[in-house]
Amino acid sequence: MKLTKTLILILTFSCAIGSYAQYYPPIPEYQELDSWNGSSWDPFISIDYTFNSNCLPILGIQEASSGQLSARLTWQYNEDDLVLEFLTETWNSMAMTWENLLLVTSNYSNNNQNVEVLSYDWIIDQWVPNGRTLLSLNAEGGLIENIGQNIGDDNSSYINSNRTVYTYQNGLPIEEIEYEWDVVAGVWLNLGRSTRFYNANNDIEAITSETWSVNQWIESSEQVYTYNSENQVLQWQMNVWDSNSFSYMPNGRWTYSNYSGEYPQTILYQSWIGGAWISFNREERVYPDCLETLSSNEFDSQDLRVYPNPFKETLKLDITQQIELQSIVIYDITGKEVFHSSENLRQLDLRHLEAGTYILSLQTEKEKTTFKIVKQ
Repeated sequence: MKLTKTLILILTFSCAIGSYAQYYPPIPEYQELDSWNGSSWDPFISIDYTFNSNCLPILGIQEASSGQLSARLTWQYNEDDLVLEFLTETWNSMAMTWENLLLVTSNYSNNNQNVEVLSYDWIIDQWVPNGRTLLSLNAEGGLIENIGQNIGDDNSSYINSNRTVYTYQNGLPIEEIEYEWDVVAGVWLNLGRSTRFYNANNDIEAITSETWSVNQWIESSEQVYTYNSENQVLQWQMNVWDSNSFSYMPNGRWTYSNYSGEYPQTILYQSWIGGAWISFNREERVYPDCLETLSSNEFDSQDLRVYPNPFKETLKLDITQQIELQSIVIYDITGKEVFHSSENLRQLDLRHLEAGTYILSLQTEKEKTTFKIVKQ
């Protein structure tokens, strides 16, 4: 149980940015989580990652500060570089072997716009299903609905649990409404709502969250984002609604610093306690060289040029010879497909994408070209 909690802690800390915020830096080559003891930082956990030729993670080895192995993470992908399987194992120091813990598998429709994500627990030497998530994407790869389901008592059927519906405006996600399933009535009930606000660069300035209570939406929390002159995230702060003062009060914040090119090498988490910011955790990151070699500026060859890079809304493909593209696919840093087209396009409308780093894959009859693009 201790190993499980330790693994969940570092994964939760690393993915919290992706779960709650607009900005989620890519998986690093080396990742260390430190905890604040009141006067200095104590190393807690570290993970070393290995990447494939497309700069996607395939292996992660987690160690405790003592150097003791604790967990192993492995990814498997299909021919479109979409995640097929994510496996978590824990290290049994007595038997000196890896033991299964959690398994997540994904099934994709022909157009990759419908995804079934299944999760399993390893119990008594077999994988036991514990739930699934059904994802629906629009033609541009934007998420429009996800439905979470728990496994039934028969271990084969699934029961609705939660649902989130996403609304877009001018290609940008502006609202998320969460529902919970009423088993007795057999209907979805309002649970929460989030609204996004953008600045002139289409970067998120704030996200407000509300909860459904007594047939109305009640303020719950807000996230506020701060950027530097290069549109890099410096901080996002979580504030919670105080019903006594009818205002938002500080709760927690993530601060990004020590940028290496486009990515922060240090992420600091602090909580607001007693009228002051108190440090809790710090994450130190080292990024793989493949993020740079995938093309950090314009991809420019004899046959193809992709520009501008970084871009804001539109990405152009300048093909100087008569080459026909069979597919154009864009993945986010987690490997999820966010754009797909089988048309021979020369201009991509990517307003729906949030600021960050993506992998662009161009498939011709003879070869596939993959490299990095950045949306500001």
